[in-house]
Formats: sequence, structure tokens, C-alpha cells
Amino acid sequence: MKVWFNHWFSTAYYFIDSLKKAGFYVIASNKRESCVYKTNADEFYVEPDLENEEYLAYCLDFCKSHDIDVFVPRKGMNCIIQHLAEFNALNVKVLCESNKEVFDIFNSKVKTASYFKDLNIVSVPESILVNSVDEFVSAYNSIRAHWGEVCIKYDSDEGGQSYKRISPHEPNIGRISENNGLVYSLGYVISCLESVKQFKPIVVMPYLNGVEISVDCFGVDNKFIAVPRQKLSNRVTHFEQDSRLYAICRELYRVSGLTAPFNIQFRYHNNKLYILEVNTRLSGGSWKAKYVGVDFISLAIRSLIGDSIEIPEMHFQPKDLSNIEGVVELC
Repeated sequence: MKVWFNHWFSTAYYFIDSLKKAGFYVIASNKRESCVYKTNADEFYVEPDLENEEYLAYCLDFCKSHDIDVFVPRKGMNCIIQHLAEFNALNVKVLCESNKEVFDIFNSKVKTASYFKDLNIVSVPESILVNSVDEFVSAYNSIRAHWGEVCIKYDSDEGGQSYKRISPHEPNIGRISENNGLVYSLGYVISCLESVKQFKPIVVMPYLNGVEISVDCFGVDNKFIAVPRQKLSNRVTHFEQDSRLYAICRELYRVSGLTAPFNIQFRYHNNKLYILEVNTRLSGGSWKAKYVGVDFISLAIRSLIGDSIEIPEMHFQPKDLSNIEGVVELC
């Protein structure tokens, strides 16, 4: 059975490794030829630089010409979800959220916040959507007055690429040596926004000062798995089961009707738990769950192709996982 990963995070390397061990034939592509998962895919292709409908046409043609059985998309998800019937016509099963309405809610930070406010199962931080510099300055002042430090991100974003904290500090020569690549000054953010006539909607919200917990989830029928992990540093992940987080994730799965694996991000602020966002796909770090007994990608694909799924035995005594990259020749 052929599985295709299109342009993905580099951590797809671990998904591909798991699937090959399970007997799947894995084809992968990326817009960059120097892609890490080029090293372990059975076949690898460089993607053309296309977007939207042109990229959709490329995906459909790729599935047809390579006899793909299962497609695991990341790039172009929004467009692909609207055309699942065309993939079905090619007998291609697509591992993604099949409910477009649910996808649209969680693809927007503001809609997600509103959804959880109505659901009333976890606290939601204040968030203000802005479309102009004046709106941004007003929102910044409001959040700053009530919460303290402020952060921003696009309303629709992936992988936290647009996430930035806004520094409340005055310029200081000592800050040059700080490792604070995600922290911008207020003046710099304003100058960036003023550099264009129009920018994508931005969410202004408080910076939450506590630990962040990412929970990878998958449900099928009445079976549900949730694996929380906390990033202690760039190389160390902490695993520990939390009954409250499990209950929140399970309730979201029950009421939303999510059909594919998903990820929920929480963060504490002054010892109070808040919801940050929901990603309607496998998260880049979900491969680490295999160290507590859960192989999300294999479970998800087996479920998608109609295999019977049993909840794996999980080993949830508190543990820390440290990972250091090895070296693999690209060619």
C-alpha cells in the first residue's frame, strides 16, 4: 500500500520510519530537494512552486500517476479538504479533517476562542482581531493594561510561524546578546504593519507566562486516545497523564465530531489553565508518543483504510524524553 506525504514538517521523517516498519511503501515530496525525509522515503520528489487550485491539480495528478492509496497532506490542506470527492474518485483515502465546517472553526484563532467560550470546559484568554495599525495599537493597549505582556499571531497560522511576543522593555544594549528571537519591540511591530497597505488579520492576545502543554489526540468510534507532552527545552519533552486535560480533549472530540487526529495546545497563566488552539492534523511532535506506547500515524492510517483499531497499552508513569539529532547523508 502506497502512502504519500506532500510538503510536510521535517518530523515527517519519524512518521515515515514508523510506517515503513509497519510494511507501508512511502512516497514523499517537498519543495526543497535538501529535505531530511528524502533520506528514508521509498521515493522522493521535488514539488513545483504552486498554490491553491494549481496545487490541488498537482496533488490529484500525483495521486493518479503514482497509484497512491493514502494521502497525508499538510501543504494545501484548506483547498484539499474542499475537494475530497475528487480524491475519493481516484480511490485515494486522505488523512485529514473531513468536516469542512469544523476545519474552518479551528483554522481561525478567533473562531476557536469563541467556540471554547460557548463550550465552557476550559478558560479562554482574551483575544482581539485587528486589521489595521490603529486597531492594533488600541488592542495592544487594552491587553497590556489588563494582562501585562502581549503577543500576536495571524488568525490563520501553522506551526506558530507568525507568533511573536512584544517586549515591554525600553531599548537596552544588553538585549542584543539575549536569545529572544520570538520577541519584538512594539515600535518594530508597528513599523512592520505600516510597511504595507493591508495585512492578514492578526490576533492580539496576552502572553501567558506558564508552561505549555501539547496534547495529541485521536478518536474512532467510542475509543479515544490523548497523550499530553510538555516541552521542557528544545531537546527534552516531559510526559505525564493528566485526567483534567484528558476530560477536556475527550469532550471536545465528542461535541465537535472531529474525524481525524488532532492536537490541542494549552498554557498556564498564574496557575490557571487556558486553551490556545486546536490543530486539525497530526502535530509535528506527535511521533514522540511512541515512547508511551502510541504510534499515532500507524493507528490513523489503519483506521482510515478500515482496519479494526484497539487502544494500545500506554505507559504513563511520568518520564522525560531527550532527543538529539543524528547525521544522515542526503545523497
